[in-house]
Amino acid sequence: MNRKQSIIIIVLSVLGLSWLSYTILDQQEQIEQLEQQLQEVQRKYEIIKNDPLARDAMEAGG
Repeated sequence: MNRKQSIIIIVLSVLGLSWLSYTILDQQEQIEQLEQQLQEVQRKYEIIKNDPLARDAMEAGG
């Protein structure tokens, strides 16, 4: 393998790793957003669950 091929392989490797890093960071950001949404839904559920009128309505099927 000559010098030119080595440089091309190195450049492509760096580009590939950069792309993977960006993808991982993007997925981590999406996970954090989903965790925040889950926490909001859990808080709302707890409020509803602890509300006697809402609990009676859920138990009645409404």
